Amino acid sequence: MFKISLRDWVILLTILPTTVIGLSLAGFFTFSRISDLEASLFYRVNAISQPLKISAQSGLRNNNVRFLDELLKELQVNQNDLLDNMLILSDRLETVAVSRQDVDSSVLLTAEIRNNLANTQFVAFEDYYLYTSPITLNQYTVDGQRERQLLGYLLLVVDRTDITMHEQSLYIVSFLIILMSVLLSGVFANRLINRIAIPVQQMNLAIDRMRNGLYDTQIDAYYKGELEELRKGLNILFFSLRDYHNDLDRNIDQATTDLRESLEQFEIQNVELDLAKRRALEASRVKSEFLANMSHELRTPLNGVIGFTRQVLKTPLSNTQRDYLSTIERSANGLLTIINDILDFSKLDSNRLIIENIPFAFNATIEEAVTLLAPAANDKNLDFSVRINPNLPDALIGDAMRIQQVLTNLVGNAIKFTDTGSIEIDIDYKILEDSNIQLVIAVKDTGIGISSQQQENLFEAFGQADNSITRMYGGTGLGLVISKRLAQEMNGDIRFESRPDQGTTFWFEWQCQLNPLPIDSKPYPSDLKGKSVIVYDPLPHCRLAINELLKFWQMQVAVVTSTEQLLQTSEEQSFDMAVVGIHLLESNIDDSRQLVHNLHQYVEDIFVAVNSNAVNLSEAFISAGARNCFSKPMMANKLAQLISKDDKIAAQSSPKALPQKKLAIKVLAVDDNEANLKLISTLLSELAESVVTASNGKEAVDLASKERFAFIFMDIQMPIMDGITAMEKIRLTTLNSDTPVVAVTAHALQGEKDKMLETGFFGYMTKPIDETLLKHYLYEHGMEEPALVYSRPEVAPQDIFPISKYKSVIDWSLAIERSGNRPELAKDMLSMLLKSLPETKATLQKHLENNDQQGFIQAVHKLNGACCYNGVPRLEKVCREIETQLGEQDLASIEPELLEMFDEIDKLIDASEEITKSLDGKNSTR
Repeated sequence: MFKISLRDWVILLTILPTTVIGLSLAGFFTFSRISDLEASLFYRVNAISQPLKISAQSGLRNNNVRFLDELLKELQVNQNDLLDNMLILSDRLETVAVSRQDVDSSVLLTAEIRNNLANTQFVAFEDYYLYTSPITLNQYTVDGQRERQLLGYLLLVVDRTDITMHEQSLYIVSFLIILMSVLLSGVFANRLINRIAIPVQQMNLAIDRMRNGLYDTQIDAYYKGELEELRKGLNILFFSLRDYHNDLDRNIDQATTDLRESLEQFEIQNVELDLAKRRALEASRVKSEFLANMSHELRTPLNGVIGFTRQVLKTPLSNTQRDYLSTIERSANGLLTIINDILDFSKLDSNRLIIENIPFAFNATIEEAVTLLAPAANDKNLDFSVRINPNLPDALIGDAMRIQQVLTNLVGNAIKFTDTGSIEIDIDYKILEDSNIQLVIAVKDTGIGISSQQQENLFEAFGQADNSITRMYGGTGLGLVISKRLAQEMNGDIRFESRPDQGTTFWFEWQCQLNPLPIDSKPYPSDLKGKSVIVYDPLPHCRLAINELLKFWQMQVAVVTSTEQLLQTSEEQSFDMAVVGIHLLESNIDDSRQLVHNLHQYVEDIFVAVNSNAVNLSEAFISAGARNCFSKPMMANKLAQLISKDDKIAAQSSPKALPQKKLAIKVLAVDDNEANLKLISTLLSELAESVVTASNGKEAVDLASKERFAFIFMDIQMPIMDGITAMEKIRLTTLNSDTPVVAVTAHALQGEKDKMLETGFFGYMTKPIDETLLKHYLYEHGMEEPALVYSRPEVAPQDIFPISKYKSVIDWSLAIERSGNRPELAKDMLSMLLKSLPETKATLQKHLENNDQQGFIQAVHKLNGACCYNGVPRLEKVCREIETQLGEQDLASIEPELLEMFDEIDKLIDASEEITKSLDGKNSTR
């Protein structure tokens, strides 16, 4: 940027104004003088023309041309210094007389002058002035009016030489005046510069020296006026800066000395902190080992307690014995819940808890949790109702177990702290971007509420609303802490609103992904479409929930708010069925039975929902005319199975039939705990014909080297030889090198399952042993053994559709199995996968080219989820391996797996056209 110095400013502010003023005055006076000269010349010429026109009147009237010539020539002689030529023209612009013969009037009279000859004109040209004036004669008419007769025109050509010379002299004089003014202002500017600019420049040089570290600088020259005051001030400033710099140097030296001492102390502290960190890491490791050992030591006896309690409950017992055993089972499960809470809290505290993203059916997940909690609410005669937005997508991807855990905690707390009233659950959703969905569960109760002081500590670990020694409610105080952390891990949160003695409302918000593949779990009873139903329930929330659900099923719904209105409306209108909710605290059983009996006169099919678990209630209401009676809440699956006559819907209410005969297989159970070994052998004896036991890993290896087993269930922590070593040695034996080995351990820490599977185990089970999971391993995987008595009927792939030539990329039997033995669904899912592969491949290649690892992981995860529902095991396997490896490695390090994945995708894309034609051909012939 151009910088203007003080010298330039002084010159600019002195010379420029003088120059501007001089130019302005010179221009004004020069213009005025020239204007005056032209005006004076006009007056002079006009004075000559007036007598000349008077003299020319008689000559024009008498047409005396000679007189006019002599008149003009005589006047030309007298005014030769002013006039160049004179002409008298007739009224028709013909030259009558001229003072000189060498002028043509038509050259002088331009078009503009011709148009204005009636007036006197004085027009300037480059070399001369032209004066024109009409020559007229005044005459009077008979009535005394004066008329002007045009006789001709007078033209005078005026010399411009004198005027031009005078103008030039004016310009020269003006220029000289301006020049003298500028020179004079320059002289004064120079003196001003010497008085101001030079001292200022010296001061700037002194300041630069001071800025460069020369603190002995001072200004010795003497100035006048304000500059002297400024010089003195700068010298004082220089002295102050010099003193300040000296003090600063001393302070820096002292600070440097102090810093050296501090650094030495920091080095000592760093060594101490490093030692403390090592001790903390060691303490953390000891804590993890303690938690693992505690989990193992607690779960091991609990496994025996819970397992044998359930086994005894299967035998004939008296009511007192069954009650005692049920109490033992509930207490053991309560202790197991506390252990799980402590382990979950430990995982969250160390940031080791991982939220899974797997496909699940949302409605089934919610109903499973609510079904387990409903008996506790019904035992207290609470009105328990659940309202789910019917349009909520059912096929989601997320962690269903953690969702159930949070919901169970919130609803469990609501039931625990509510003695009378109701528990209301509202579930709604909002679709987000990137195929995500935000879900909100509101749990409202009419319980004791939470005071403002208690609300501040509600989400603190091991804290409860009532911490006194006389508290009425149990628990560890970890439930809400864990739930809130889980909600935050799922991109959500938990909020609440409460007033003492007026109840509490908790909101659980979290996010899931929309599953592009449908899950056939939500009942849509088509046989109910268009049927009329009347609904009554004393709880408004329950009425709203059942009304929305039945309307979603496209039924004709009439909702009433009282028993009188129920009977009156049923009498006036005809209904196909009625759904009636009974609150046992508001009405007794006899009145409710009478209501059902009276209603049965008008409606044949009556379904009663009561807030109780009493078994005899069902018989009482059915005898009164109800078709069925069930406990609240009224969930979609349960209600559909009860009121629908569709075989597919009714089939969902009955569990899948399991084989009645034991499997003709031999299994090996290994555990060092006698009680656990006895329990698992008992459970296996109910499922398999032959069960062999071993008390440690060495015995298991010896047995595996002598005989063949269909399955081996191996404990991990054992004396003599642990389970992992035993599994590895069994793999080396000839008879059981391919035998599935399932890890059975009490360790429930995060990552234990992945560790076992990576080690080589076929499966993973935690203690207490889950009988359902045990049956799953035997019935789903053990049936692959050729010696089984029971086997599932297989469907030949070639009988379904011609795909044998693509066995290298598609396992049709696996696709049938994963679709629940529904070929049509398997075809639809396979078609969806094949159609999506080109776009998926392009997305993967785009992320790979941009080195976008996060986007690539999301795309592979989506493809892996799609493969889970189809018989494409090779593509599924490589996608799962890539997704696992990308958690710890970058894209460049897994190039072989990437090439294999794209190769499998290309094979499927190449085969997609023929496979799609085969699918369409089969679909068209249904």
